[in-house]
Amino acid sequence: MPLTLAEVRDVSFGTPPVGEPGYHRDEVDELLDRVDAELARLIEENNELRSRAEQLDQQLRAVPVDPGRNPGPLPCSGPVMPPLRPPFSEGISPGADHDLRAAKMLALAQKMADQLSEQAHATVDRMLSQAQNYCAKLLSEARVTAEDMVNQARTRVEAMVSDARIAAETLQRQSEDKAASLEQDAARQRAEILDALQQDKSLLENTIDDLRGFEQKYRIQLTTYLKSLFHELGGPEFAVPASPIRAPQDLVGSGLGARGETGQSPP
Repeated sequence: MPLTLAEVRDVSFGTPPVGEPGYHRDEVDELLDRVDAELARLIEENNELRSRAEQLDQQLRAVPVDPGRNPGPLPCSGPVMPPLRPPFSEGISPGADHDLRAAKMLALAQKMADQLSEQAHATVDRMLSQAQNYCAKLLSEARVTAEDMVNQARTRVEAMVSDARIAAETLQRQSEDKAASLEQDAARQRAEILDALQQDKSLLENTIDDLRGFEQKYRIQLTTYLKSLFHELGGPEFAVPASPIRAPQDLVGSGLGARGETGQSPP
């Protein structure tokens, strides 16, 4: 089916799937194939018309024309009316009239061939211009679409980089806060442990002091008790031994042993 100018003007392509720029490649290729086929047909038809015009021109030149006879003006462009066969006038032979009509027909055919050739050339030029304009429009739209996609991709990349930078800064800040919190917790625990150790030390020192006081008091009481026992028994004076300090349990055991030997109880 030949391609018409209205089809070229009214052509519309479907939009491709999401993410692909431009139009459907198959539809554009189909239109370009039809334009190519139509241009090839017009060029072939133009060549045939040129060939026919050259043949008619050669035939027209080969027809002998009476130099004294004026063939008359060529018919003007417009609706071509079928030639009327004029009646044979007096003094004109049928052969001369046939040659004259043949010359007019050849001239008319040459003019029609030239007009058809010019129309074919104009149609081809017009279709080529329209095809070039349409291709330029497609290229411009494709370029604009590509630039839009590049800008969108650049914007997305910048947004992703900004988000990644913000996330990294947030993570670093959280890590620093966590490290500071852990350091504070460690310092607090260390202080608490030192306080607890200091309290235990103070408690132990107090306990040691209490034990030393108890020992001193117990030794005094024991010495007094032993002196009273020896005094009652009429023995020599009791001297405090210079032996090392003994534990309260040993002193208590010694006192009990002395009481067991004498059979007396302390006062």
